[in-house]
Parts: sequence; structure tokens; C-alpha cells
Amino acid sequence: MKRYINLFKFLPLVMFAFVFACVQEGQDIISGKGDNFVKIPTGGSELNVVGVDLIPGEKTVDIFEIVREANSQSELANALNVSLQLDNAAITAYNAAHQTTLSPLPPSLYKLSETEVAFKSGDFARTIKLTFDPTKLDPTKTYALAVKVASAGSYKIRNGLSGAIFQIIAKNRFDGVYTTTGKMTDFANAALTGNYPTEMELVTDGALKVIVRDKALGDTNPFHSILNAGSVSYYGAFGLAINFKDDNTVASIINVYGQPAANGRSAELDPSGVNKWDPVTKTLKIKYWMNQPSVITPHRVSFDETFTFKDKRK
Repeated sequence: MKRYINLFKFLPLVMFAFVFACVQEGQDIISGKGDNFVKIPTGGSELNVVGVDLIPGEKTVDIFEIVREANSQSELANALNVSLQLDNAAITAYNAAHQTTLSPLPPSLYKLSETEVAFKSGDFARTIKLTFDPTKLDPTKTYALAVKVASAGSYKIRNGLSGAIFQIIAKNRFDGVYTTTGKMTDFANAALTGNYPTEMELVTDGALKVIVRDKALGDTNPFHSILNAGSVSYYGAFGLAINFKDDNTVASIINVYGQPAANGRSAELDPSGVNKWDPVTKTLKIKYWMNQPSVITPHRVSFDETFTFKDKRK
């Protein structure tokens, strides 16, 4: 599946992860035992989607981070040089595996902030920025940028996190941060109730498609927060993608984890709702169900929600 990133917001999470790793490994970290690693946290087999506003002029966005995992504070005090390189072969392999037609982003149309990454004393993360003019890209193509760690000095490269692929797309008109209100009813479990109001992001996944990401869960994965006996929770393997028509009405809603997912959960639009995004107020009104026939039929959960535009998604 795809990963929808907003990387510069997550630097505090990376810092927390670093500290947590030190605590987990305890004495090995303190004594300087064990290997030192370099990784791209957003690397792996998933496709990272980076949306930008389709406005003329060069834009600079934080696209990914390089992180070093030092085995001691004294090691962290040393400088480190890491080399990056483009990896178009990864794009070719992704296309073959997923039947997609991603094209490498033309080098003449962009620049990376650095490919020779110099970690100074005390640095555990470096942010790589991408600068380009999105209006100069061929609108008939879908572009991607793939990078990998070519060398990291005496450090090892973390297995599975040595490279990453980023799909570069223009944000559609629905993209943004919204305050979501409404009501929810779980017909199988009355202890599960709606978590409203909450802040959600509609994340571009094409000209007329968005992925819904609930900020109450503090995650880049698409889930929908709920309350379980008053505590914030969510339905596993249930996240929403909304497809629109040209006239801003909702064409369909699906579960991004499968229709149905492995646990039998799927999403279905309730036609009794308004099910439309208003371009004047930038408000979306939508009704839908979560179905899980192994638990209850015809519908397990009903949602009746209003998304009120709050701000652009950074």
C-alpha cells in the first residue's frame, strides 16, 4: 500500500524513537557495544506520496530524513558522511510489482538539498529537501523519485530501510486539514462511539481521490479514530479512501486495506447522505457504513460526518 507523508511534522517522533532505542538496548548503548546503523525511516516497500500545491514557482518541501543509530553518546559526537544516489531501478521494480506506470522525476526539473550528507557532532537526523516547480511537470505522467544510501562510512545500512520511493503529485482541491464532527453508531458494540470533534486530513491520491487520515491517532497510516468506553481507539484494518466526481459529489468510499480487508471490514457509501464537497465553503458532508458481515448484517457501523475546512495541509 501507499504511505502518505508529511515528514517535517514528525521530527519530534524521530527524536522520541531515538531515545526509546537507547533505553531499549540499555547497557549495550551505554558501553558502546553493537553496530552503528544508518536508515531512511520512510524506506521499505511502501510508496510514499508527497503532495504539493499546483502553483507556479519553485517549491521546497521536506521529503525524507536520514537517521543514524549510534551505539553510544561518544559515537554520536563524531562526524559522519553518508552518500545518497538515485535508484531508478527501484521505480522499475515497483511498477512491475504493482502494475503502475511511475516515471522517474527528470533531474533537470528538480534538485535535492544534498546527496553528500554530512552529520555533524551530535546530529542523529538530517532532513533532505526537494526543490522544484510542479507546474513544469508533464501532467500526463505520474512521477516518482527513488533514492538509496550508497555508502555510510563505517556504519552499516539498516536492512529494509536503505532506500525509499516517493510519488510526487499535485494536491487536488479537496486536500486540506478539516475539523470533523458527526455521529457514529456501532450496532454490534455500544461501548464503541464516535470521537468528535476530531481533526482529519484529506490527503491527495489523484485528481479526484483522497485518503482520510485522523490526526487524533498521531500516525501516517489511514485509520479512523473512535472511542472505546471513552478512550481513543480505532477499528483495525479500516481506513478510508474517498472518490469524487467532477461535480464534487462523492462517487464512492472504500477501505484502503481491502474491500473487504482480511478481517472482513469494508466501506460503503450511504446514498441517503448529502455526500458532496462544497467548493465555496470547502465543507464535505458524507454518510457511510463500515460493513463486517461476520459480526452483524447488513451494516456494522454507521457514520454521518461533516468535514469543515480548517487550513491547508503543509
